[in-house]
Amino acid sequence: MPLTAPELIAALAQHEQQAAVLALAVRRLENAGTFGEHGAVNSASWMADNCRMSLSTARSWVHRGRFLDRFSVVADAAVAHSLSADQVAAMQRLNRPKYEQLLSESIAMLTEVLAPLDVKGTVTSCALWRQKADAVIDETAPPVDKERSLSMSRAGDGALLGRFELDDAAGTELEKAIATAVTFEGDDDTRTLAERQGDALFDIAAFFNTNHDNGDGTGRHLPHI
Repeated sequence: MPLTAPELIAALAQHEQQAAVLALAVRRLENAGTFGEHGAVNSASWMADNCRMSLSTARSWVHRGRFLDRFSVVADAAVAHSLSADQVAAMQRLNRPKYEQLLSESIAMLTEVLAPLDVKGTVTSCALWRQKADAVIDETAPPVDKERSLSMSRAGDGALLGRFELDDAAGTELEKAIATAVTFEGDDDTRTLAERQGDALFDIAAFFNTNHDNGDGTGRHLPHI
């Protein structure tokens, strides 16, 4: 059946409109549990078995139906063909758990913005929406806990042995404190650098304990911090 160019455009639009209606029908049957009555594991497998389509194609129908059913404003636009099938597909790719709340809040405005665009513009706009959504999610996410840990135990001779792991900020503070507290008593000082840093750590702890309200620290050379 030969068609003129305008007729072909109209026929394809009608085809996409009908596809949107059918996707919603798939969702209605899924909600009703109709597929289970025929012994199918799920709606996609039933469609693959009975509609002579691949499982991936059947899943596409199911996912499109779920998306349109969830967002009625998109469904109305698809049925009216103010959004093409490829435009709906671009929007559907935003339907991820991390964007659930933001997409629900902005879906009406997004539909209105995308309706007059072509597919390329729709894809670009959806990518921009995703970038802005990621920024909003990052701003509202709780701060990540710093990775700081310290484990200590006493050896048989009473020595305290331990291992610590500090994030960059805490490590910098410790390095500055050690550098400030470390001492060198000239040519007669035979301590290694490790021993001098160990003494500096002792001085820092003793200084804190001596000057803390609840402390009963030991008296020793106290560095000027």
